[in-house]
Amino acid sequence: MSEAMDKFKAYSASMETVKLEVPEIELTVYAEAMTLKQRRELLAKTANEDAFTSAITTVIMLALDEQGERMFTIEDKPKLLRFKGISNAIARLGGELMDAHSVADPLEPSKATET
Repeated sequence: MSEAMDKFKAYSASMETVKLEVPEIELTVYAEAMTLKQRRELLAKTANEDAFTSAITTVIMLALDEQGERMFTIEDKPKLLRFKGISNAIARLGGELMDAHSVADPLEPSKATET
């Protein structure tokens, strides 16, 4: 394995599970870093959905319990679409799950190279 691949592998292995709180429904959700394959699958599944349906799909695919098991199944989607008053919580949680391991400007050019 090349040095570059070793660095990608080490970085990937260093990703820890993130704990997210949804205080309005007293729920704790966990998120693991997504692989590129998982991100591609999620984007494909949500490509033709509106923002709230996309957030629900994201929660279904990414929300984990403390043991690392999925909290929801695809069968929960119609039920989640019908619950009253959860749109803000679902939208926020979907966004937080997508951003759980984001790094701001990871490829930002070095200040030393600017003129």
